[in-house]
Amino acid sequence: MRGAAVVLLALGIGFAHAAPAPDLAAAKVAVAAADAAAGRARAAGDQWMPTLAALKAAHVALARGDAAAAVTAATHARHLALLSLRQAAEQKRLWRNEVPRQ
Repeated sequence: MRGAAVVLLALGIGFAHAAPAPDLAAAKVAVAAADAAAGRARAAGDQWMPTLAALKAAHVALARGDAAAAVTAATHARHLALLSLRQAAEQKRLWRNEVPRQ
């Protein structure tokens, strides 16, 4: 067992640095940020269905009082919304590559 602990410490993996569990206030902030990002994606006309599913899961977890699940789902929804915004911006720019030039 001592050898495993030495290997973990050598790799920089500590035992005492576990992240604290999020509370409901942090979950509400994460869900609000995901809602805002999803709203921007909707306004850009490029909202993905998986974003809506993750956002719904975040709201359900928040209503249940499961802060950890709400933060996880909200973070995922926000990430998907930001990716869809980036895709929309790229498509607005890249369509020119498909137009034949003379």
